[in-house]
Amino acid sequence: MANLEKAVTWAIRIANDPAHGYDQPHRMGGIDYDCSSLVQAAFRQAGYPMPDWLWTGNMHATLPALGYTWHQGMGGIRRGDILWKTGHTAIYIGSNARVEAWMNEFNGASGGAYGDQTGQEIRVHAPYDDDGFAGYFRPPACNSSKPSQTGDDDTMQCIIQPNGENRLVYFDGTKCHDLTHPDQVKALQQVAKACGRRLPSLKLGSKTAPWYTRLQQALR
Repeated sequence: MANLEKAVTWAIRIANDPAHGYDQPHRMGGIDYDCSSLVQAAFRQAGYPMPDWLWTGNMHATLPALGYTWHQGMGGIRRGDILWKTGHTAIYIGSNARVEAWMNEFNGASGGAYGDQTGQEIRVHAPYDDDGFAGYFRPPACNSSKPSQTGDDDTMQCIIQPNGENRLVYFDGTKCHDLTHPDQVKALQQVAKACGRRLPSLKLGSKTAPWYTRLQQALR
């Protein structure tokens, strides 16, 4: 069953976690997000239908077909509604505030380091309506996606940002594989989803505490 509060609190948690920042090329990697991929990820993990290809330019064509209702203007807005304007989207969280993936440390959309370098790349911001939003999408009341499947597999598989470096690797449970293109992360996540599983992402270690190096040593 879809859970609206879960979508909101997940997005707020991501905004408050400096491991996650803003980046369009890496938007589907599970570490950094842009505005639309943050919305997509928040609602998908909360059980709502959300396509992989969601972006601000196709939300009006995509979301109503999935049960989301468009409301022009800000009248009647409530917690969990999806704010939209040309080129930007966010989630209204109540108390006159929104949560959003905003911009990277260079005030741009690409070329930054992984994670939040400024504390504002993904943020909770008030007032919610200071950015010229045209209206909002209200999520379907009780529309759920396919039931989650946890399975009995106890293998460890994840995407890792090693030792604070600006790169990613895939840990398959026994060995680490370098990832050289953002689409490789997306492909791995799609395979995991098709198998009814979630492929988590994490930062492991830093220059002063090289836990990724220790992981590699443990695997030898």
